[in-house]
Amino acid sequence: MTLPGALAALLTRLASAAEPVLWDEPAPVLELTDAERARLDAGEVVWRADLNKGGSAGRSMVLVRASEEQVWDVILNPDDYVLFLPYVTASWAEPGGQPCPQDRLRWGMELTTKGVVTRYAVESRAAPSTTGRTMRWEMIPSGASPMSRATGYWMSLPWADGRTLLVYAVDVETAWWLPVMVHQTAADRGLPTTVALFGRRAEKLSVQVQEGR
Repeated sequence: MTLPGALAALLTRLASAAEPVLWDEPAPVLELTDAERARLDAGEVVWRADLNKGGSAGRSMVLVRASEEQVWDVILNPDDYVLFLPYVTASWAEPGGQPCPQDRLRWGMELTTKGVVTRYAVESRAAPSTTGRTMRWEMIPSGASPMSRATGYWMSLPWADGRTLLVYAVDVETAWWLPVMVHQTAADRGLPTTVALFGRRAEKLSVQVQEGR
């Protein structure tokens, strides 16, 4: 990246960093193409990538063979994230933060990559939704990190045959010096994996319930 390019990137990120989270913004309307529906029915993860003003953004979607309630049991239990998310070496709900879908949930996690440990503080809040359920979140690192902030939402929609469409949207603001190609590649690989792991966890718990375990 040239010096003028780096300076422009820095100014862009500084301008966008102060934008507040629109906690009460209604859930976004999700319109799927026929091709996306076919891929979802085939068990694939659908990923829509986009670039924002200060990093990368996108939505990943997967069909889960579990009820909405079972899906949200996984999302709203951060204590168990460490059990099924790679690189997460610790996760916890903040004291007093109860996993209630109609209230705020404050939690944290510790991410370890190549021996470097970074802690993140996260706040999640339920958002208005006419169909399914939505919860918005904001993640802030405590310490040095190539990510300055991330925001996004979880959304679930009922599907045929008792399945649930799970949507994970992320908007990442990265450090000014990080090349666009690097953080977009990380988003392209990591975010579809995340929604798939949450879906598998919900399916596993659903099977255990059916088997009476």
